[in-house]
Amino acid sequence: MKKDERFCDVAFKVSHSDGSAFPYIIDPITKKTRPKLSIKVRSELVTTDIEGHQKIGPITGKTGKYITAKELHNWIHNSNKEFYIVDMRNDYEYEVGHF
Repeated sequence: MKKDERFCDVAFKVSHSDGSAFPYIIDPITKKTRPKLSIKVRSELVTTDIEGHQKIGPITGKTGKYITAKELHNWIHNSNKEFYIVDMRNDYEYEVGHF
């Protein structure tokens, strides 16, 4: 790195490890190390555990009816239907773009 002029003035710190802190495995085909992949199945990413209500979501098979933006617009402006819009975004998603 010191030979590259972009990094010649950078102070590098070196530490040694036995590798136990980094979950890497040796790929059986390429024989190179790669990060260990960990997949966890969750019933829901954002909790919908509302006291007194049944669980909802694609896994339970209990979901709302899909409607288009045009249908939603008509419901808002031209209908007496009672409906709820539930915003399930987290704080980051809200900050990135909210309506």
